[in-house]
Amino acid sequence: MKPARLFWGVFFVLVGLLLLADRYGFFTIGWEELWRFWPLVLVFIGAAILLRGSKYRWVALALGGILLALIIVSVLSFSWVGGDWTLRRDVREQSFSIPFRDSLKSASLTYEGSAGTLEVREGSGQLFAATTHASFGEYSFEYDSSGNTHEIRVFFEGRQRHWRLGRLDNYAIVTLHAMPVWTLDLNLGAAKVDLDLERLAVERLRFKTGATSAKIRLGSLVKEADVDVEAGASTVRIDVPESVGCEIRVEAPLSSKKFPGFKKVGNGEYQSENYYSAEKKISIAVRAGVSSIKVTRY
Repeated sequence: MKPARLFWGVFFVLVGLLLLADRYGFFTIGWEELWRFWPLVLVFIGAAILLRGSKYRWVALALGGILLALIIVSVLSFSWVGGDWTLRRDVREQSFSIPFRDSLKSASLTYEGSAGTLEVREGSGQLFAATTHASFGEYSFEYDSSGNTHEIRVFFEGRQRHWRLGRLDNYAIVTLHAMPVWTLDLNLGAAKVDLDLERLAVERLRFKTGATSAKIRLGSLVKEADVDVEAGASTVRIDVPESVGCEIRVEAPLSSKKFPGFKKVGNGEYQSENYYSAEKKISIAVRAGVSSIKVTRY
């Protein structure tokens, strides 16, 4: 038997069985985290290549086909493709806000989510406001104003009795007040992200994601800003003001990297031409798997 025949045979047989099992509601497993293990498919394929001539090669190929089938069905369950294949949908809409006080100088936002869409932008009136829509699970909010920095925490908790194919419309629209200096810590799974931070004084941004399409627009309202991006299989675009000196440090040997207007100054290090002369600076650190990373000036 040819190796490719075994791999794809196992893959298609298992995908068919999973779809059939879903129709009859046999599974009670939470599938939303399976996509995180996609690098293991590469590991199994690589092992099969190295073990050529060994009986363990067939085991590696079979495991690779099984894992790829599980991941593909998991991805489909979060509607990375269009369509609406089920009429069973429990939609929960929530809103949450925190009033702004003039004495507040700094604030932090921690966001923990799995799948869906996240938008963050500047808003007026409230320190923090969020509107959410979830076709499974719900969002929870915590607020701690006891310290010097007011801490806001948002968590998404998925609650599915069993996985099912269909379009799962989960999204959160978040607005932040422009006055405080912000620290943002965003940890997401499979998501679409739009962070319009141009009018916000963001001093620290930590953005960790697995499989995401993300657009991040930074501003120039703080003297020094640190941006830390960690991505798996993602498309990430970061827009930086031309007036700000910018440095990029990237560890992404398997990723596509485009940094127009930057010069390479070392192994994985890039700088804008005005990095040393600019009054304000942004430092960007990127660690990525198989991703597309682009940093542009505007």
